Amino acid sequence: MDKHSNFTVKELNSLPTPAKGSRDTYHDINVAGLTLRVTATGVKSFVIRKRIKGRPIMTTLGQYPAMTLSQARTAARESLNIFSSGINPNDKKIEQRVKSITLQEAMSDYISNRRHALKATTIKDYAPSSTTFYSTGLTKSWLVLPGQW
Repeated sequence: MDKHSNFTVKELNSLPTPAKGSRDTYHDINVAGLTLRVTATGVKSFVIRKRIKGRPIMTTLGQYPAMTLSQARTAARESLNIFSSGINPNDKKIEQRVKSITLQEAMSDYISNRRHALKATTIKDYAPSSTTFYSTGLTKSWLVLPGQW
């Protein structure tokens, strides 16, 4: 397959695996900016590459075949629209991920990551307070203020 071509399912399925330690990159001529990266382990990922304020930005859309070609083209167009307004889609993804973290998840992560530095009594004290005092906000977004619950 040429490095620049109209992606088809048949062509994507028949792409060769590159040598160990390298990646091959293929560009779709149907959607400008849509790229398929193939790793030495055979993983095929749809990505888009653009520049924002002169900085190159790469956004991974998904892996093939879990993400179909039509899904990748649709996602690429959406991400390219976001790019055209000067917004980095990666920042948008991070923002959505951060907003989805609940207080309960944050406290659980804190305890599990700091378990070696916390005393058993501290861990024990955190558990009841998180289920009683903050019970109304445990499943709410971490970034929501208490008055907005």
